[in-house]
Amino acid sequence: MSAPYRSILQQIRLSFPQPVSDPIHDAYFVFSILRALDQIDGMKSDVPILGQARPLDYVRSRSARMADGLSTVEAVTAELVRQFRDCPSGAIRAPR
Repeated sequence: MSAPYRSILQQIRLSFPQPVSDPIHDAYFVFSILRALDQIDGMKSDVPILGQARPLDYVRSRSARMADGLSTVEAVTAELVRQFRDCPSGAIRAPR
């Protein structure tokens, strides 16, 4: 029987980029990025701003802090999508 830390180590390794090709891990990463891009694309409308324009809140911005601890890939991508709100939609372009 293998040591209990081996299963924990395997879970930890899935959270980091792999130094060698791992098609399953790579596909999960790519799928996560594509899902985030789909969410950003869903914010587009007839006006060239992603989402609804809101007044800027500088006080809240200055008091914002990074979350303690780790987050899931889903939580991080959701936060990244939120950061694109109010961004001019022309500023986001696919590489050529």
